[in-house]
Amino acid sequence: MGDLDFIGSIQGEDKTSQHLGLSYQTGMFAIQDADNDNILIRYATDHEWFSIYRKTSLPSFDFVVDNCIRFEFVSGIGNTESDVTHTTCGDGIVEASEIAEFLSDVRSQKDPREAGLYDLIKKPDGMLENCYVYGVVYGFFGEEPNLAVRMDITSYNDLAYSISIDGKEYVLPAEWLQKLENK
Repeated sequence: MGDLDFIGSIQGEDKTSQHLGLSYQTGMFAIQDADNDNILIRYATDHEWFSIYRKTSLPSFDFVVDNCIRFEFVSGIGNTESDVTHTTCGDGIVEASEIAEFLSDVRSQKDPREAGLYDLIKKPDGMLENCYVYGVVYGFFGEEPNLAVRMDITSYNDLAYSISIDGKEYVLPAEWLQKLENK
């Protein structure tokens, strides 16, 4: 979470990479203004993804949504990891029982296609309209406050919503969206 500082290039690798017509700097980066350098991020050559490295001398922990200590909603289409610096605000869903209830309730929901959400945005010609990223829920960890799990919320014509958790899509119940927005 937050802006990155360039640490250095990887020996033998190109210093830039091309993806979708844009040039990216490759190498190792640290989280800017973090109170430690426990986390390093590597952007590799000719690869659209990045890798996160954590010092091996630190106690291990599982980087999974079920281990989050706080869920925070950030609205808007344009928010990205580098634009969001909510690592210390303390807002959102913070009670362990409420986090467990949220995950259990959401995971019991149908896939958006099965639930008919795509019918809300399908035009007669088969194209989809007014389907967009409504916001993001970030899940934070007690062990590493600078790491977060990102869960995108998709709007279906502003009539229904879904959330992506661990690569799976679920219908997001309206009452949970309301709670996230209010916190």
